[in-house]
Amino acid sequence: MTDLGNKLNEWAEGKAAALVLEQPLRPVVGTLVFPPTFAPAKKGDPSDYIIDEVDGQRVATLDTPGAEANRLEPLFMPPPKGHQELSELVPQITITAGNTQKNLLELGHRAADALVRSVPDKAKMVEAAFEQVLVGDYGALAAFAPTSLVFGAWDSRGTGAKLPRLLEARIDAYGVEKRHRAAQYFSAIDYVETGLLEQSKDKKQLDQRSQAGFRDSPSGRQPGGVELVDGGRIVRTLTVHLAGIRRLGCGTDSERGSQLRQYILGLALAAATAPMPLFLRQGCSLVPPRDQPQARWRVVAFDGSEEAIDLPHDAVLAYARAARDRLFPRGFKPETWTATKEGAQAEVKKRAKGDDEVAAASQ
Repeated sequence: MTDLGNKLNEWAEGKAAALVLEQPLRPVVGTLVFPPTFAPAKKGDPSDYIIDEVDGQRVATLDTPGAEANRLEPLFMPPPKGHQELSELVPQITITAGNTQKNLLELGHRAADALVRSVPDKAKMVEAAFEQVLVGDYGALAAFAPTSLVFGAWDSRGTGAKLPRLLEARIDAYGVEKRHRAAQYFSAIDYVETGLLEQSKDKKQLDQRSQAGFRDSPSGRQPGGVELVDGGRIVRTLTVHLAGIRRLGCGTDSERGSQLRQYILGLALAAATAPMPLFLRQGCSLVPPRDQPQARWRVVAFDGSEEAIDLPHDAVLAYARAARDRLFPRGFKPETWTATKEGAQAEVKKRAKGDDEVAAASQ
C-alpha cells in the first residue's frame, strides 16, 4: 500500500479530527454574484439573501451545506449526470413510480426519503437498516445506500436515526455590498387598441391579463446580487469529519467495521476531489482565481495543529476502489425498485395511526 493509503487508513481510524480544504473562487467575470434567496423570517416579507455581519464584514451565503451535498451526491450517478468512475463505487438503485424514474442518489432525504418507504418489498429492509444504525451497526445501510452515511440522513418519520454529514461543504462570499435591480416588461402590442381584448377597469381582470403577459408590467425593486468590495473574496470550504467516520462500525465485527470506515472515507474524498463545474445558478458561476496557487488540503489534528497534504483525485479513487472491493468483494448489481400506490398509502396510514395514538395519550 502507498504512503497515502497508509495515512488514509490511519485517518479512517480517527488519528485526526478532520481534513479541510479552503478553496478560493471568483466569478467568471466581474465582481458581482447572485446568492440564493430564502424564505423571509417574517410572514409577508419578500424572500431575500442571507447576509450576516462577521467581524465587521458582511458575509453572504452562496451555497449551503445542504445544497452542496445535493450537488456532490449525484456525482456518483452514471453519466451524463454523474461520473463513470464514481458510479462504480456505489450501488445503483433506480426507483420507479408510474412513468417516473429516480436514482436513489437523487432523493433529497436519501435512504430516509418517502419514495424509498413507498417500495413495499424494501420498506422493512430499509427500516431494519436504520434500526441497526441505532445500535451502532452501519453495515446494512452501507450495502444499499452508502452515500447516506457520507452526506447525512435523518429517518425522522421512522426510527428517528440521525446520520450527520461526514463530508460537509459550503460557499460564502466575504466583504460584500448588496445590490438591487428592477425590470420593466413591455407587451408586444396594445391588445385593447388592436381589438384583441376589451377595455376593462376590473382590477382582477387586469391582474390576470398582466399574469398572462398582455399588459406592461414593472417588476419592482428586487435583490440584484452582491458586489465584492474592499478585497472581498469567495471561499468554498470542504470538511471531511474524520472524528465522525471514526464512530462508524459494524456491530461486534471489528474487521468489517474497519473496512467500512475506509470505504466511507474513500467515498467522501472521491466526491470532494472530483472535478465539478460550479455553475450554481444564473449570475453565480465560479472558477479558481488566476493569480493564486492551487489550494491544498490540510489534516487537522485533535490538538489543533495542521499539516498541508496532497490528495490527488486519481490516488483517492484508487483507494476508494480498493476499500469497496474489501467490503463488498462481489461488487454491486444495478437494481430497480418499484414504488406503489399501496406502499405510499401504507406509509400515510402509519403516520395517521401515530397521530391518533398521540392524541389518545394526551386525553
